[in-house]
This record gives sequence, C-alpha cells and structure tokens, in this order.
Amino acid sequence: MQQLLIFRFFTETKSMTKTAERMNLKQPTVSFHLKKLEESIGVPLYEKNEDDIILTSAGKVMYNYAHEIVSLQEEAERVMKDFQKHKRGELLIGSSHIPGNYVLPPILKSFSEQYPQVHLSLTVKSTPSIVQDIKQKKLDMALVSEQDLEDSELNLTRLMRDPLVLVMKEDHPLAKKEFLAKEDISLYPFIIHSSGSTRKMIDRWCKKHHLRLKIAMEINSLEAIIQTVVLGMGVTIVSSRMISSFLKESNLTYREVPAMSDNRWISLIFRQDIKFTPHRKVFYTLITDNMRYA
Repeated sequence: MQQLLIFRFFTETKSMTKTAERMNLKQPTVSFHLKKLEESIGVPLYEKNEDDIILTSAGKVMYNYAHEIVSLQEEAERVMKDFQKHKRGELLIGSSHIPGNYVLPPILKSFSEQYPQVHLSLTVKSTPSIVQDIKQKKLDMALVSEQDLEDSELNLTRLMRDPLVLVMKEDHPLAKKEFLAKEDISLYPFIIHSSGSTRKMIDRWCKKHHLRLKIAMEINSLEAIIQTVVLGMGVTIVSSRMISSFLKESNLTYREVPAMSDNRWISLIFRQDIKFTPHRKVFYTLITDNMRYA
C-alpha cells in the first residue's frame, strides 16, 4: 500500500522531493519504492524528460488504480473510526455555491448541535467539480444545484426546486413592464456568471431561443454580481433561493425568466456504493426531512 501511495503522490507532484516531504520520508526511500513498484509490475511507469515526469501508458492506468485503492483505504479507515467511536469522527460534505451559502448552514448547525464531537468539513465548488469529488471518494455526500443530472455512479434525490429568475433594480424599465418578453432582456446590459451550472443553463436558454445577450461583464462571484446590479450596472439571472435573501435589504426586485424551464433542483447526491455510518445516516435524514419538496 505504501508503494501505491508514494506513486500516487509522485504522479500528482511530479517531484521526488515533494513526495518525500508529504510522506515524511527521505528522497532515496521514495526512489527505492518507485523502482520496487516498477520491478514488481514488470513495466516502466514513467519517464523523465528534463525537469518533467511523463507517465507511460501503463503508468496512467496504474495511477488510476492507485488513486482508487488509496481512496478506498482512506474511506475505510474513516468509516471504521465512525463505528468505533460512534459519537466521534468526521463528515465530509460538499456543495455547489447556492445551497452551500443559502441552504446548508442551518442544517449544519442542527447536526453540530446533535453531534458536537463530529468534525464537519464543507467544500464549496461548482456542481461539476463536486460531482467529481463525490465519485473520487473525496466527499461523503453533497448538495448541488442541478438540471437533468444523470450519472450511473450516483444516487440522486431531488429535494427542492431552484428556478432561475431575472433580477434588476426596482426602478429598472424591465421591472415596470406589464408583459416581459424574452427579447426584452437582450436590450439591456447583462451581468453574467463566468462559469458553472447557472451559466450553462443561461447559455442553453439563449441558444434555444436564438437570443444574444448584451453582456457587460462576466463575474465569478455571485455576491459581486448582485452588487453590480444594485449599483444599476445591468440585470442578471440568478437562483431564486439566493435572491430572496437580498430583497429585504436592497432596492432589487425579480421577475420570472420568459420561456425558461423550471426543472432546476437542489439535490442530494452520494455514490451508489457508499457505506452508511451512523453519522451519514443522521445527516441524510436531517437533510431529506427538512428539505424535501420545500
């Protein structure tokens, strides 16, 4: 197992020095184990090209196996600790930005009050990144904004709708229109997400209806997008769950986005092969009981 762990770190860092430091070993020990691994397999796993390390075809396959085996061992150790200590341990939760900022906090608070000795870790990334972390066993379960997410490796439970809405200042011309057509939106400066599931949904909507938005700015922060709209720099499309927390303290309002599908959800995901420890069971029940179809 140690050889696989060394090979995994060496592949990721491309440095014997960094691998030795990470594993608290001497550099000759790292080199020795890498040679022993190649000898036991019978094929070269990597080649040196000046300062770079290039994996052979066999090395690429071996890295995938090493990553999977080491991840399984790490998960097994965590699960056993949960069972041994029951009230101790850790829970690795992931989330995309909207549920991570506006839905999960009270649920995490409730769990922490019930299990104060359990270490909670929350990772917030884009939905595609969280999905990959779940599949690579870096996270136990996650709450994500998604539309039509399908993956045979995942168990997915849709909990609450999260439609996108058009947001603007209360005195904006679009806020005063009795009937809002999709073409109206393309007439005004638009503040848009740089990337992520919301951006993909907006792009699909534009493509479907042959619209070309007048993009004034691309921003990778949801809060920054809202602040630019507050300053009157344009309009935007964001999650209805997000904007509801801003309405009371700002001069903003929102409208339904014309002809945009409302099949966007906040969903709980985890691997099909996950082992449910006591902590995972409690967290799963807490989320599903409090959020389903809210």
